Amino acid sequence: MLTRSRLVALLIVAIAALALSPPGRSAVMAALLLPHFFPGSVPRPLRFLTPTPSVETIDVPGAPGRMVADVYRPAGTGLHPAMVLLLGVNPLPRDHEQVTTLAEGIARSGIVAVVAESDALLAGEIRTEEVDNLVALFQYLERQPTVDPQRIGFAGFCIGGVLELLAASDPRIADRVAYVNAFSVYADALDVLRAVLTRSMPTPAGRTSWMPSDLTREVFLDQAIGSLTSQRDGALLRRELVEGTSLTGQEIESLSPVGAQLRDLLLAKDIERVDTLIAALPDEVTASLRRLSPALVVPRLRATTFLMHDLNDTYLPVSGARQLAALLPPAATPRYTEFRLFAHVVPGGIDDPLLFVGEMVKLLGHIQAVMQAAQAGRHSS
Repeated sequence: MLTRSRLVALLIVAIAALALSPPGRSAVMAALLLPHFFPGSVPRPLRFLTPTPSVETIDVPGAPGRMVADVYRPAGTGLHPAMVLLLGVNPLPRDHEQVTTLAEGIARSGIVAVVAESDALLAGEIRTEEVDNLVALFQYLERQPTVDPQRIGFAGFCIGGVLELLAASDPRIADRVAYVNAFSVYADALDVLRAVLTRSMPTPAGRTSWMPSDLTREVFLDQAIGSLTSQRDGALLRRELVEGTSLTGQEIESLSPVGAQLRDLLLAKDIERVDTLIAALPDEVTASLRRLSPALVVPRLRATTFLMHDLNDTYLPVSGARQLAALLPPAATPRYTEFRLFAHVVPGGIDDPLLFVGEMVKLLGHIQAVMQAAQAGRHSS
């Protein structure tokens, strides 16, 4: 008959045996890392089982727009994988407890965690120069003596994930990026604008209701308005459509033809009219949104690619993530996981215990797969 002490001993032996194999080790580390995704006073065993990482703040050399990064290095010697984390527009600051807890956990699991922060994203602006910033950061990490250049990848959230997909597809580094995990993303920025304006998203059964967050509406309207060459047109449309102040008849009549076209679009609500007005816009107006569309560049992806999205996300519609998953090339060995666990990218808030357990199992499996890809790197390709 097994005593409790023998049962505990057998359990310890079983866990130790599991941890000896690479898949088993990644499963154990993923399970230990999981609590670091949750805010609040959650027990985090990694803090008791692993030494404290070192943290260094750098200005990313060669970045055309100012980008800083906190680099969390695992204790000990040898080469480590690296993971670049980039949050979205108006993100939590990189010193926020929720951010530092996640980065610390990743470093404790043996991966150099790099929390990148851009002045433009902090100010609520999405600039294509962020791709150049991320390429510069990737190249910086390749030169670091404690980083294995074959095992560097990206893990981005919302617009941060979109920008990292664009960077991972960039010809300067596309053949060297090991993996990408993008959480809450889209395929086509114009499709997001369509969803914002019509408050709906496409599904196999037809369009269904979708209510965008205030931040998403503001960001995508502002991005479209920012494409105008007339600063006066831009100021008027921002005042009316972003700030909610009505224009006078004289101000409306003073808009340039292109400004008037864009105003008609951004006030439209019917999908057919929205499509007609988008098609009528000059290419230079839609170009800024097209440049932020991963669908155009993912054929160049060679990194192992993971996508995550929550079914009830109000920041970006799940339809965009589904479309992007379908477009990923076989060379990216894609994996896409949908959840009902998150409020955008923050886990929790489920009252049903069975649903919570099921979602946690999905999350654990996804994290384990990402960690395996990070550990394997380009050596396996």
